[in-house]
Amino acid sequence: MDVCKASMRIVEAESWDRYLESWEACMGDAYWFNESRFFDYSRREVTEELRDDWEAGGVFLTALLWGGVVGCLGLRVRGGRGFVRRWEPAVPARFRALGVGERLLGEAVLRAEAAGAGTLSTTLRYPYGEEKPWLSGLYESMGFRDTRPGVQMLSKLGEIGEATPPAGLGTVPCSSFTLDELTEFTLRAFASTPEDKAIHGDDDAVSQPEAAGRAIARQMAGEMGESPPELNIVAVLDGEPAGFTRGIVVDDGYRPRYGLLAVLGVFPEHRGRGVGYYLARRLLARFGERGLKYAFVGTPWNDYVAQRLYARAGFRPVHRVSFYRKELG
Repeated sequence: MDVCKASMRIVEAESWDRYLESWEACMGDAYWFNESRFFDYSRREVTEELRDDWEAGGVFLTALLWGGVVGCLGLRVRGGRGFVRRWEPAVPARFRALGVGERLLGEAVLRAEAAGAGTLSTTLRYPYGEEKPWLSGLYESMGFRDTRPGVQMLSKLGEIGEATPPAGLGTVPCSSFTLDELTEFTLRAFASTPEDKAIHGDDDAVSQPEAAGRAIARQMAGEMGESPPELNIVAVLDGEPAGFTRGIVVDDGYRPRYGLLAVLGVFPEHRGRGVGYYLARRLLARFGERGLKYAFVGTPWNDYVAQRLYARAGFRPVHRVSFYRKELG
């Protein structure tokens, strides 16, 4: 095995056609590559993303051994951050014990550092209820930390209607408030108690003022998908804001058009009064009124309260997701 490792070479691909051929051969053992699952990755989707990354000037590495390709990895650096493509390094199962993944990922770290990246990250998603894939162990052995392990849940909307609102509860559009007020609402809901910080502290979009404000502005401007006022609402309980939810209509061309519950938060002092459940059901009803048949939501793996709420509202878990990150330099 040591002889194999010593003779292995990592080279940068120069031809799109050759790299695509190598990548397809190396990706063949990925569970989604040859047979797509509903609302999961698809070969067409990931291949088209690969072509986009190639044309955008990413770095594409191949591992060579015994005169053939035994692994591939795509890398891009932007804004001082490096990103490894999804479900990569791509290494056929029969070559994984030879250290191919370690060599490719190690080279990606060096390339990212040389390009000025302060971090190197990837996203790994796999079916809920199945064992962690080998890539999880690879990233963890190479010093990457799973900063935001999560659960993704899917709802088949059908005839889902609104729940009965708690006494004294009404709703108003998010547009009734300023961006600063909406940002403050986000921090109150996700980063105002020790328990909330333990769950959401690694997610800047709900725990850091500047990042939260940017995320809200982008989402409500439609940059993440169609997001009309009726999908962005604040719950008002006895005349005071108590929580909020914001939704997006996603039309990505790879799945049925669906609703994304982008965020749902309830202020600590108003929890346990049915506010979150009512907001979730109201948003699902609004998705249904727009002709959507499915809705999607993601939540941290250890936010069991949110998972129970979403399950009551009609969601079921479909994926586990990990956001692996390594600090460089």
